[in-house]
Amino acid sequence: MPSNFLDSPLDLWGTKDWVDPNAITQKQIAINQSLYLVKVKNLQTKVIDENQNKRRRVVFDYNGILYDLACTDPNFDTINNGQKAHNNILCISLGELFDATGCHHKIVAGIF
Repeated sequence: MPSNFLDSPLDLWGTKDWVDPNAITQKQIAINQSLYLVKVKNLQTKVIDENQNKRRRVVFDYNGILYDLACTDPNFDTINNGQKAHNNILCISLGELFDATGCHHKIVAGIF
């Protein structure tokens, strides 16, 4: 994938795996776009099994910040099992306000 398609923000809407909507309205965090395509380092996939509920996660380093985000990529299992390679490029999405937590969660929508 040519690097001119990649985004290069300083961080991914802050350093946590979620964004407080108050930080957006108070302009502490600027939201100029809801998707980023970024090259990351040290990408690892993992599955957390909680009470028969499997949560797919991606852990990576972006710009010196360690992130641990939920993943919705339909190819996650084949990547996690080592059946498909990746190039450390992620499509990161900032989700809509989630009523249960009152926050916008960051999601790995694609692993490339």
